[in-house]
Amino acid sequence: MFEEFLEKLKIEIKGDLPGAEAHRLMIPKMREYKVENDNYTESAVNIVLYPNGSAPNFILTKRSNKLAKHSGQISLPGGKKDKKDKDLWETCKRETKEETTIIVRDSNYIGKLSKLLIPLTRFSVQPFVSFINYKPILPEKTKEVQKFIETNINSIDTLNPHVFS
Repeated sequence: MFEEFLEKLKIEIKGDLPGAEAHRLMIPKMREYKVENDNYTESAVNIVLYPNGSAPNFILTKRSNKLAKHSGQISLPGGKKDKKDKDLWETCKRETKEETTIIVRDSNYIGKLSKLLIPLTRFSVQPFVSFINYKPILPEKTKEVQKFIETNINSIDTLNPHVFS
């Protein structure tokens, strides 16, 4: 069942993605959406899928309140590109390991989603999708992560914001 889901996802992710238009729909109404495409910090995040019951799960993090950028926010594991990273997929794998202790290999790669620009903090975020074949054992917290939130993929549209407190 998990393998079937991954195979379908690999096909779908290669198709046309809604990209910037879908991102525009998520912007709070009171915030002006003005994007300049220069001087953004490159970063990558990872949707790490794993089997758990009837549908795949993935991990969200509640970022530490001590971080300079995006502190206290709910996010996917990830962060900014280091000079030593050869590309954003390397950034994705490195940051996933640093924040979750999960080692993602090239063979775990499924694909990437549309890049997201965050004008307020000037981050360009490249979301990747990968998988592992086991339910991860997560640390209680890490230097950058205050809390881990395991999320069933079927519950994305019904998440209650209070679950993140």
